[in-house]
Amino acid sequence: MAPPVFRLTPQGRLLVDEQARADIERVAALHGRDEALARLDEATQPLGEIARREARVLYEQWVRYEQALTTALASEPERPSIEDARRQLQLMQALRTQHFGEHAGALFGAEEALQQRLLDDAEEAMRTGGLSLEEAIGQAQARMAREAEAAATPP
Repeated sequence: MAPPVFRLTPQGRLLVDEQARADIERVAALHGRDEALARLDEATQPLGEIARREARVLYEQWVRYEQALTTALASEPERPSIEDARRQLQLMQALRTQHFGEHAGALFGAEEALQQRLLDDAEEAMRTGGLSLEEAIGQAQARMAREAEAAATPP
């Protein structure tokens, strides 16, 4: 596994963005608390004490968020409707704001926009094509993948 790569803002603070979230998420998923914190300390050591503390705080916020999310989604239906999926996204957004405060947008904004678009596209496909939720989401994901590939391909 590649080590986390944290960066600093121009003010010398930990840059809290989607990459930092991905690194924290990966470290938390692969290691117990003590090992995770040791890896974060190692990754942030060149950045200074403030960045180290901020990475540790972000890790603790992540762990608490994951626990809250697991608890909140435990009673959700196995086969959610489009309304259930929208409610779940709203729940996730509320928990993210609760646990990450002003950093929630920087950590999850692009992902949430993508999820919202996916749900909008799926709902449209269900309405116009009579597709099931699973079929509509699959179709929306395939369309978004094609669009991303087309955008990445030079003319």
